[in-house]
Amino acid sequence: MCTHPTREYVDSWVSDLNWTDMKFTAAFILFLLPSMMLSQSNNESTDKHALEKAEIRRVAEPRPLLIFITADWCSYCKMMKNKVFSNPEVAGKLQTDFYFGELNGEYTGPIVWQGETYRYVPNGPRTGTHELAQHLGAVNGKLTYPTLVIVDKKDRVLFRYAGFLTGKEMVALLDKLTSKRSNY
Repeated sequence: MCTHPTREYVDSWVSDLNWTDMKFTAAFILFLLPSMMLSQSNNESTDKHALEKAEIRRVAEPRPLLIFITADWCSYCKMMKNKVFSNPEVAGKLQTDFYFGELNGEYTGPIVWQGETYRYVPNGPRTGTHELAQHLGAVNGKLTYPTLVIVDKKDRVLFRYAGFLTGKEMVALLDKLTSKRSNY
């Protein structure tokens, strides 16, 4: 049997509330929300750092770099992140044979890639594209999300694919590229 609070119980609970505590709680929430929003925007900086770290590691141990170009609003990007890249077989191949970097195509900060600085280019109110995402991922001048780009140790693009790949397709792609590893 499910019992619900009576009206009297709710009224007594509300009357017992300490309004000073509620003001404190409201103030806490007002300060907490902006910090949560800032922590979300700090996720953008991970794009920059992931690529920089991969670039440094590639000097010591050359491997191809798989760059996953994405956008926060892209549902197919999120599906790939949650389903494909978390697939144990895909994750294992990426960990042993590749370096992996995620690049938000709408990241607003500068990124230095191979000694050149790439920046965010606004193309409307509150929209734009990062030059590095455009440079690496665009096909015929158009950048689509998600886009996978694989570059060799000399930063030549070996593979570029705009669109969703399943886990099975990703494994086949990585197998094909690792079988040709001597070429890169």
